[in-house]
Amino acid sequence: MNKLMTVVLALMISVSSFAGDGFDNLYSKYSGDKEVTSLNLTSSMLKIASKFLDKNDAEAKVLLESIESVKLLISEKSNPKLSNDANAMMKSGGYEDLIKVNDGDDHVRIMVKETGDIIKDIIVLANDNSDFVLINIKGNIDPEQVGKVLNTLDIDVDVDIDGWEGLNAK
Repeated sequence: MNKLMTVVLALMISVSSFAGDGFDNLYSKYSGDKEVTSLNLTSSMLKIASKFLDKNDAEAKVLLESIESVKLLISEKSNPKLSNDANAMMKSGGYEDLIKVNDGDDHVRIMVKETGDIIKDIIVLANDNSDFVLINIKGNIDPEQVGKVLNTLDIDVDVDIDGWEGLNAK
């Protein structure tokens, strides 16, 4: 699960964006819960972070500056209520499935909401029997910009799922 979570989180931080008003309501509801860790990276923080990028990372800087916020809700134990509320929010929020991965007890789902050719929200939901992670990246993200950044990354992807041997790439 940790390897899968690391790959998904790295990809999503590279892409960066999560849900609209529905997510904001969910975040408000659970950010004060003592069994849930919450994190909110504002556009100001993301702009500060973009200043630390290498001058050769101009594409990444443009992408990072297109992100308005990144919010996370993390529960280190099973949280059926949060899981059910998150699934209901995604179902009613007009999100389109981008990726679904089910590997034993590990489940990852990435959904997007677009307006025209611009990604407005990305939601990542990852859970297993003990951990639950929900990420919301909100912004005005150009998919072409995401592609440019991903092409510059040297990421070693090692997928170990039966029948998916062709996905192993660098």
